[in-house]
Amino acid sequence: MTLALALAPLAALLSVAGGLTVLPILGLLTAVSVVTLHHLNQDLNAARMLFVAAVALAISVIPTWKLNDYTEESRTPGTLAALSLALFLGFTVCASLPAEEAMRSSSVMPVNPSAITTSLMITFTGLAALALRTGIKYQFAGLLTACNGILLAAANAPQTRAVWIVGGSILLLVTTCLWLAQRLSLLRSDSDF
Repeated sequence: MTLALALAPLAALLSVAGGLTVLPILGLLTAVSVVTLHHLNQDLNAARMLFVAAVALAISVIPTWKLNDYTEESRTPGTLAALSLALFLGFTVCASLPAEEAMRSSSVMPVNPSAITTSLMITFTGLAALALRTGIKYQFAGLLTACNGILLAAANAPQTRAVWIVGGSILLLVTTCLWLAQRLSLLRSDSDF
C-alpha cells in the first residue's frame, strides 16, 4: 500500500467536514494512487490509467473552482452524524472483506486487493456525506468523494472497457450535477448579497 492510497480515506473523511475545499487533495491522492497501480502492474493499459487519473483530478478541481463563489442557503450541518456513519461503514468494510489470500483465489482478481478496501471506504464515506449532510455543496462533495472511490475501484479492475465506461459515466454525472447546481438556484452567488 502506498502513502497516497493510505491517506485517501483520511482525505475522504475530511471532505465530510470540509466539503468541496478538501476535494482537490482527495482527487490528487486518487490520481497518484491510480498511477501507482499502473506501476505495480505493467500489464495494465497506460492510457486507461491516465484517463482515470485525469477524470479524478477534473471532478475534484473543476467543481470546487466553479462553485467557489456560491454560498449555501441551508445552515444545518449534520457533520457529526455523517462522520459517525462514515466511520462505522469504513470499519464494517475492513472487517467484512476477505483476506488478500482469499481474493487471490477468486476468479476476478483485482490488481491490488488493498486498493479495493480503500476504494470502498472512500465510496461509503462519500455516500454517508451525501445522505446526511444538508446543503447542496456538502452533498455534491459527498457525491464527488464517492465518485473518486468508484474511479479507484475501476482502475483496479482487470477489464479495460469497464474503466472507460465508468470514467465517461462519472464525467457525465458530475457535469450534469454541476450544471444543475448552478442553474436551478440551488446555490446563491456571493454577488447577490
